[in-house]
Amino acid sequence: MQKGKKPKRKPQQRDDIAKGIDTIQEVAETAISIYRVIEPIAKAILAIWGERQMSRPKWYTPQLSREIVRRLYYRAKAEGVAMTTLVNRIVQTALDKEEVVQRQLSPDASAIATTGDRDQTELNQR
Repeated sequence: MQKGKKPKRKPQQRDDIAKGIDTIQEVAETAISIYRVIEPIAKAILAIWGERQMSRPKWYTPQLSREIVRRLYYRAKAEGVAMTTLVNRIVQTALDKEEVVQRQLSPDASAIATTGDRDQTELNQR
């Protein structure tokens, strides 16, 4: 074989290549027709799934800074408790201290605050 010249193909090879191309075209056309049938069903399923996945939570969930999360993680790990347990304990302690201060400043205000906090605590425990 000389450099730069393409090898000549035999007629049988040309026929095999043409048959291969025809087969690929048939497969592509079949895939397209199947896709057209399935597409509306797939879109409906994805829309329903997306609505469930993207729905907003019923309650506000504040985002904590990465630094606070990091510190909570290591403290919870050191104490051998879940982060949620640790955060609940820290927030409850802070709220209890705030109630003590409110009682010292105004007895009427603390009664209202205590009732509301107690109701919220009961809801969280359910």
